[in-house]
Amino acid sequence: PLEDTIRSHERVRLGPEKTEVLVVISARDEVRSYLDAMHRMHVDPRIVDVEGAVLANLSPHLNEGHANRLVLDIGHSKTNLCLLIEGNPILLRRISIAGHHFTKAIAGDMDLSFEEAEAYKHEHGVFEFASTKPSSPALSCTLDRLVREILRSVQATVSDSLDPIAPSELLLVGGSAELPGLSAYLQEHTGLELSELSLGDGPRLDVGTSKFAQAAALAQRGAGGKATTQIDFRQKEFAYTADISALSKQLQLTVALFALMLALWFASTVVRTIMSESRVATLQETIASIHRQTFPTSGAEGRTLRELELEFSGTRELADHLGVTGRGLSVLDALRDISARLPAELDVTFDELRIDRKNITGRGHTRDFASADRLRRELSKIDDFGKVLISDVVSDTRRGGKNFTLKIRLEDQL
Repeated sequence: PLEDTIRSHERVRLGPEKTEVLVVISARDEVRSYLDAMHRMHVDPRIVDVEGAVLANLSPHLNEGHANRLVLDIGHSKTNLCLLIEGNPILLRRISIAGHHFTKAIAGDMDLSFEEAEAYKHEHGVFEFASTKPSSPALSCTLDRLVREILRSVQATVSDSLDPIAPSELLLVGGSAELPGLSAYLQEHTGLELSELSLGDGPRLDVGTSKFAQAAALAQRGAGGKATTQIDFRQKEFAYTADISALSKQLQLTVALFALMLALWFASTVVRTIMSESRVATLQETIASIHRQTFPTSGAEGRTLRELELEFSGTRELADHLGVTGRGLSVLDALRDISARLPAELDVTFDELRIDRKNITGRGHTRDFASADRLRRELSKIDDFGKVLISDVVSDTRRGGKNFTLKIRLEDQL
């Protein structure tokens, strides 16, 4: 049933009238069993790809990477076949003929144990010296069956050698592909030219030494390269989730330092708050003391600052109304001070005199211009008076003499 399967797909070709897609299906129980086996080995794979299709990731490392190419991964118990068209897999098949079957054929023909036949295979190969002729009848039969299955698999998809998707190159990878003479034998019987594999920036490798091509293809898939296939069986309940529990020990020091910094920040905040409250209390006590000294009869405890502001505002309004300066000087005090400082022979009378916190202004009468100028000089000698101006000196037709306007700038204001 489809609900018991995991499906994945890869778009391999896009044409004007059709789109070709490679679809892979696996039983859900098989994926679960595989992941359980990985977890028992403490491995949690991010991607679970299908064997064979992952070989498509080798395309960027091949000469003319987008050429039509037949890839054979000849291992110990099986051969994975992958037909690559423009670097994309369009045919996958597993052939149950590989290095294990070559060993069994040698053991049967030479009456050797499996271990002895395996050692003979690695020492002498499977072909007669310097040729592509199998060294025994059983080997010849086994190799012939492998070639027939390879050609039958390709012909099931590509019926004509002139077909645009017919393979033009053959790439051998896997451990058993290193057997001497095997690459030449397959090239001779399939009619395909051999292709070379170059891994990364290292030296170019001969096809007979590409034992780790499957691992390189997996690494390329994990690195997310441009030609990487997108097939992945880790879906739905099998989806990969990163496990960061292994980082817990590395994070312990970071967490401890963060907790320490948080505690220090909280402690510094508490200390600053206590110090601020202490300063506020001290200032309030100082203001209360000033208030009690200034207004001994007032009983406004707890609102001393507000009371001082109100008293100050009222006092200033009263001073403006009465003409009292910041030094406590009134109009009468100013008139008395001016009269005491002026020489007796200087005949000056004041018809009008006003005083505020910064200036004394008024109108007066004197005999002549010289008396008005002398008045200016005498008033300038008084310490509390700053700039003294005599202006608007005009003749008084009624009394005779001169009328003038006086303006005195007071110094050291509050």
